[in-house]
Amino acid sequence: MNITYKTINITLPRGDQSATKGTKIPTGKIIAIGTTTRGNGTNEIIDFSLLDNNNEILSPCDVQFSEKTAGGRWIDSMRPVHLDGGREVDAKLFAYTPERPTDVNVQVLFAILEDNKNDSSC
Repeated sequence: MNITYKTINITLPRGDQSATKGTKIPTGKIIAIGTTTRGNGTNEIIDFSLLDNNNEILSPCDVQFSEKTAGGRWIDSMRPVHLDGGREVDAKLFAYTPERPTDVNVQVLFAILEDNKNDSSC
């Protein structure tokens, strides 16, 4: 079992309500997601979701629900998911209001359990 990590950075500009950033996920299973947020000083709700060809594969909820928590193993402190890798996904941020004093920057970390089908080891 080999876990790899992929990160992307998304900026929700002040004055905008949504931002999307795509990335190619390696072959395997996305088993957990973690986020960290900078610039949301107003503590507004900003939804985070994942899309595949504009189809929701991870329902929107406040980005803070995907932030790493304290306790347990590091991987256990991330938001557990079970999504197929080996495809392009779009991470989306959506704010209920465009009015905020600064940009909101979010880094998303994907934990991917690699598909070792080509591994010839026992």
